[in-house]
Amino acid sequence: MASPHVHVASDMTDGFPSTPIPRPYAPPRSLYLATAGVSLFLAVIVLGSILAPRVFWDGFVWKYVWGPVVADSLGMEIMGARAGYNPVNTALYAVLLPLMVAWIYVLFRRLRISFDTGMIISLLPFVVSGATYRVLEDMGVFRPPGGYLFIAPLIYLLLGAFALGTLSFSALREVMQSGIRASNPRASDRPFFTPLVSAIWSVSFSSIFVVSASPGSYPAPSPLSPVLLALLVPPAVHFSLRPLVRVEGHHLAVFSTGCGLLAVSLPPIVSGFFEGGGGGLLMFAAILILASAAAGSFLLAARLLSKRPGLSGLSAFALPTSILIMFGHMLDASATFVGVDIYGYREKHVLPRLLMGLTGTAAVMYLLKAAIIGLVVYILENDVRKEIKDATVLGLLRFTILVLGLAPGLRDALRISLGV
Repeated sequence: MASPHVHVASDMTDGFPSTPIPRPYAPPRSLYLATAGVSLFLAVIVLGSILAPRVFWDGFVWKYVWGPVVADSLGMEIMGARAGYNPVNTALYAVLLPLMVAWIYVLFRRLRISFDTGMIISLLPFVVSGATYRVLEDMGVFRPPGGYLFIAPLIYLLLGAFALGTLSFSALREVMQSGIRASNPRASDRPFFTPLVSAIWSVSFSSIFVVSASPGSYPAPSPLSPVLLALLVPPAVHFSLRPLVRVEGHHLAVFSTGCGLLAVSLPPIVSGFFEGGGGGLLMFAAILILASAAAGSFLLAARLLSKRPGLSGLSAFALPTSILIMFGHMLDASATFVGVDIYGYREKHVLPRLLMGLTGTAAVMYLLKAAIIGLVVYILENDVRKEIKDATVLGLLRFTILVLGLAPGLRDALRISLGV
């Protein structure tokens, strides 16, 4: 007979079988400490900008962080601030990016979603949208202050928020629907909920677009045409793909929303491609061919070398995500080469600018990308993958590396093609 003071484990509760409820994922203490440290630093900057604006705002925030964003929007130096990246904002973004990725990981763990290859593919329209909206800002489609939202890195933060919002709503809906099915197996699936969520998020973003756009800058019969596109495209993509591919509902929701956002940005770009006889479209195709040739050469060399003794680790470059990563970064290298060496554009990033000055050509970007990104992918897929079994961590790392190449590469290729 059990003692009344001893808890006897049982899988019955009030006569019903009990299912252990897994505890929600708890982030490590170090993440809280890092977040607290960065938050304290930002709080000091904000407070200092109020109490001692000449020191904190004029001498730091404006000169190195916010001023370059405004200068980029206006296309000229303003009040001592130059457009582009500098050592200070580069270091700041280098600290904030890993912190944001870490909290995104926490969100995925809380939602019990894996950041797999399907998730990476579903997010690609958002990555492409970041580049297209950034180019629209370069084309003068937006007016300040709303136009500042469409300058990097703000545009990627905005798109990331919409992607995570779509994902969270869709994932929570799937959890609720699973509970409904468990209690009532005959319950309907409500297929219109997911495309409705995608359309709502897409329309919300298009509203920001409409408010921020300059009058007459959008080649459409009505100023509300972007809203109409955002309303119609996500359901069309959802119901077109749903019978063809077997993917998670949240993957399809995110992909549909991203397609809606991308569709809103395309009319001005397509119109620009065909101005002057379609030369812009030919230039864009030429840059894509250069990128494909560079990436293909690298991947072919890796495949051939992987057959040699001791080099089997190079077979990691045959993975779909590795192919995407190498293409994205070779697109960045190709756009930089064409833009700087042929059209006289100026490189904004610190390290590439230094190497171009030493070598006298932007073609050095091909070697830089092959060496650094190739090494990163090799270590990630051969060493880190063995140590870290968490698919979400690996997926986030792959996606981050992909975005750092594909987004700026696509933006630069479009700028060159459109002459902006």
